[in-house]
Amino acid sequence: MGLVIVAWPAASAGSPIGLLRTTVLGVPVTVATVALDAPGLSVSLETARGGAGRAETLETFGRRLPYASVAVPGAFFSMINQRPVGNLVTDFHVLNQAPRAQRGTTLVFDARNEASIIPGLEIRLGYQINDGLAFWERPAYNLLHGLNSPLPRDGDSLKGFNRFYTDRQVHLGRAKAVVVEGERVTRLLSGGIADIPPYGFVIAGQGTSADKIARLKPGTWLNVQPLTVPVIPGRLRTAIGAGPTLLRQGKVQSDWRGEGFRDPAVAGRTNRVVVGLVSPNRLKLILIQGAVDLAGAGLIARALGCTEAMNFDGGSSSGMWAYGQLMQAPGRSLTNVLAFSMPGTVRPATTASPVTPR
Repeated sequence: MGLVIVAWPAASAGSPIGLLRTTVLGVPVTVATVALDAPGLSVSLETARGGAGRAETLETFGRRLPYASVAVPGAFFSMINQRPVGNLVTDFHVLNQAPRAQRGTTLVFDARNEASIIPGLEIRLGYQINDGLAFWERPAYNLLHGLNSPLPRDGDSLKGFNRFYTDRQVHLGRAKAVVVEGERVTRLLSGGIADIPPYGFVIAGQGTSADKIARLKPGTWLNVQPLTVPVIPGRLRTAIGAGPTLLRQGKVQSDWRGEGFRDPAVAGRTNRVVVGLVSPNRLKLILIQGAVDLAGAGLIARALGCTEAMNFDGGSSSGMWAYGQLMQAPGRSLTNVLAFSMPGTVRPATTASPVTPR
């Protein structure tokens, strides 16, 4: 494999996204280094068009991004129904919650793009109401029992549905629901089918939770908010969950069973996509193009200067899109990718320089 490096920082192009292809600890890797504090840099979680249950190629995702962009596969997803597994948050909106039995590790960005890697993060959702004069019924009281998962046939349940829900419709059965658009209740429904607005929510309640829905009226201000455990300082803007953690405070670790993973393939030797942090403002996307286990991936991330690192979806999903081209194409379509973009920049100049592992 040839050695091609776009020097960091790519000052000649004014781009905060540097690109490197080399060998670390005897394993070929492609590394994108991102300055998260660069003015104008965009961090986004991109999902396949059509919502949950849909997938598309990494190249299709990449073609929708500005030229100066890098993107990698993100959260794991089911090969049966193509629904994601793991926490997903985009532009302050929660799209998916990690299952309790498999919380994994979540990469989190706040409103200033500062990043952190948090094992076991739990994201809860609740809604807050304002009658025009004062706040009442705060999120902890109106805690949703789930997001984008079907209502059970019986029992008490309060659930939320957004544009990421399959088919964009909620079959209410005996439940009551409100449609929320622009943070205002626009309709109150009892049974039937509720259409999910493109930029809004449907909140449905049955059993005793139906009483909460019945108190809402058209025009009521209603805001759905994430509540995280542990609490994340600042506003949770973007998050993507996978795992397990590979590097914690500079120490290699791989407690994949402790994070709820049951498939031994997670720990096996395979190609991988790793996200590492040098600091809250410096992030590395690492495409490992040789078979390594979790410990080997952690050692590679540490050799590249990271002190925190986590595993993303890899194996046949491994791939990277950068500066308008595929660095490596995944062997299958994807449901979600993590992308960093700097609109308006051009391809940076290339130089050659090796990486010296620590």
